[in-house]
Amino acid sequence: MKRPSPTLLWAIVGVIVLGMTGAAVWYSSKPHHAASPGQPQPQAAAPAAAPANPLPAPQVEAPQKEAESVESPPSATPLVKRKKRPPKTVSAPPSPPANPKAQEIANLESQARDAYTKGDFAEPAGANAIVFLKQALALDPSDRYAKSLMENSVNGGKYKVQQALFRKDFTAARQMTEAMIQLLPDRRDVAGLREDIASTERADAAARQPKPAAPAVSFQAYHMHSEKSPAEDGPYCEGTLSVVSGRLKFTAGTASSGERTDNFDIPCADIRAIKKNTRVASHQSGFHVRTATANINFVPADSDPAHISALTDACLK
Repeated sequence: MKRPSPTLLWAIVGVIVLGMTGAAVWYSSKPHHAASPGQPQPQAAAPAAAPANPLPAPQVEAPQKEAESVESPPSATPLVKRKKRPPKTVSAPPSPPANPKAQEIANLESQARDAYTKGDFAEPAGANAIVFLKQALALDPSDRYAKSLMENSVNGGKYKVQQALFRKDFTAARQMTEAMIQLLPDRRDVAGLREDIASTERADAAARQPKPAAPAVSFQAYHMHSEKSPAEDGPYCEGTLSVVSGRLKFTAGTASSGERTDNFDIPCADIRAIKKNTRVASHQSGFHVRTATANINFVPADSDPAHISALTDACLK
């Protein structure tokens, strides 16, 4: 058998290599899908070994494309618009219960503050600032707010008492005072309001008394107990002789040794004469006051004769 020439062999090899190169280029240019796990990967065909003896050039066919199984996408499920439901109302978790004692104190202080604002410091009974604050302090004696508001309420009650006294409304002053004393029996400052009311009442009563008229005449004089004058060591009592509101008055203050003191209050209408003495103590401007039943001798302490005419003008004219 005739052996093929070397040229023919090289031509056959070239055709085979060219075909394999084209197949590789075509395969690399097409899109690849990742193989599913477990799916066998296509193996590249191994180049055919050259025959030992030269053969006629076979017809080389391009490798066939491996059928690719392309999974069709799942059919799209149409979206259905659902009606939005309102969110459920979720109640807050229950808060832990407040301290009942603290809550009660807060309520009492709130009531006390409202009463204080209205001026209800100690009245009306059972619904005033002081009574609410006493209850709050009974629950917590150290509560600073209750203590402060208590002092302000007491001062407010005192102020109302003073205002009533200023108006001379003693009934209102006593009513407020007794209400405060009943609520705070241990407070000395509150109990002292009673004395304030009493002293104001006394002063008011005195002011209502008619004021005594000013004396028309007034001077110091000696009432002679005998016909001897004081200058002659005669017995006497010394005092004030005056004319007030149509009455002649003598008020004794002192007396000579061992002597009595005499006081006179004679209506001017009962006096018949006031005249200077011509004999008894005449040198000391002595004079006498004569009534229907008595004759009373006096001597001015300063021996001024002008007192006689002043008495006559004030009492007899």
